[in-house]
Amino acid sequence: MCWTFYCAAAKLAVELDGDQHGTEQGIAHDMARTRFLAAKGIRVMRFGNHEVKEDINVVVEGIFRALTPTRSATRIDLPLSGGGKLGRTHV
Repeated sequence: MCWTFYCAAAKLAVELDGDQHGTEQGIAHDMARTRFLAAKGIRVMRFGNHEVKEDINVVVEGIFRALTPTRSATRIDLPLSGGGKLGRTHV
């Protein structure tokens, strides 16, 4: 069984997958579904049902991170020192 949750504002689909998704046929179906959704600008996160049962906090944290906007990791700031060389600030 597969449960799919979708957040339209974030264009994020979260799928909770059962064991059948680990088969060759299941993997192929998931890949095709992901390509279809990606073509529509939708990100897909997949978690196995066992992940939800074993550590829901890891699942929730992953979803939270996907929904949390981040500042640019490649922002260039003027250096405080360093002989005029530009430095990268990773946020």
